[in-house]
Amino acid sequence: MDGTPPQVRRPWVRWALVAAALLAALAVVVALAAGTDEDGADSSATSSASSSPSVAPSPSGGEVPPGAQVGDVTEELRTAAGGAVWGAAVVSAERTEPGRVEVRTNITDPGSPEAQQAIAVCEGAVGWLEGQGVADPYVDVQGADGTGLVRHGDPAAADGECTAY
Repeated sequence: MDGTPPQVRRPWVRWALVAAALLAALAVVVALAAGTDEDGADSSATSSASSSPSVAPSPSGGEVPPGAQVGDVTEELRTAAGGAVWGAAVVSAERTEPGRVEVRTNITDPGSPEAQQAIAVCEGAVGWLEGQGVADPYVDVQGADGTGLVRHGDPAAADGECTAY
């Protein structure tokens, strides 16, 4: 060859890498937004809920933004998994209050290698909540028998991480 570095001979390689990184970032954004429609409301909501106003009154008289209502959020969380392995481990998920989710999994042995999936479940649930605008999400991931496996948002745990307990 003529001694010219490969980066100079093939500048398109750098642009291809930048394009791949941008596509990966776009895929993450799309996966986080998969459970919402154009208005930001849950697209998996029932037809009666979709005809309700975008902001529902709370029992205390204030307003609760869409996606913050308490109750079963199992399907929304599975949809947010976007086919990731951790989504299959989710048996049920309940929003106990705005910003707080308890997730029950099919993990039976907290000491097993499959229990490492609990961290992925926790991280996925945290990402889902953050995608809804929750600044300080709290997620509690439990095993099949209700045993606590991983938690995020616990003041005693590492800040900003899903931590086994």
